[in-house]
Amino acid sequence: MEITVRYTERAHHAEEICAKDLQPGDYDCVVAVSGDGLIHEIVNGLCHRADWLTDFKDRVTIGFIPGGTGNALASSVLKHTNENYGIQEAAFLVAKGRRMLMDVTELDGEYETRKIYSFLSTAWAIIGDCDINSEAIRWAGPIRFTLWGVMRVLFMQRYMGCFNFNGFYVKNKKEV
Repeated sequence: MEITVRYTERAHHAEEICAKDLQPGDYDCVVAVSGDGLIHEIVNGLCHRADWLTDFKDRVTIGFIPGGTGNALASSVLKHTNENYGIQEAAFLVAKGRRMLMDVTELDGEYETRKIYSFLSTAWAIIGDCDINSEAIRWAGPIRFTLWGVMRVLFMQRYMGCFNFNGFYVKNKKEV
């Protein structure tokens, strides 16, 4: 077994690596030591590939070890598998090689030039505001989400928008 280590050098670098550098059959697993943002880049890089459904979807597992401030995906998976939350527990799950399916939402945004793939949930209004705009106070660590949330409750914003569902639901790999 050969292990290749790649360090990201800038924003969207993991997305570029997964979209362009990975060759079908070369890897069984892509593992990130990161927060949800780098995993988001990996998912988007793989899902934007023309050969995603034929050469990667059922052949490449995405593993993750928490190393960010939020780590919502790692937390959710560890809870689902009845493991305690931690770096060792996540690494243990990766080493076991057990796969589980993950829901991925495909989004078209009014101001986006291409589709976005989301693996947790699609958040909008105050939740999305706290997640994205709290980057301005990243120095505060994980408490940044709470601090930003309190600020937004004290100084309410209006979040205008429209939601249209134009897709389909897939259950057990059969279209319903």
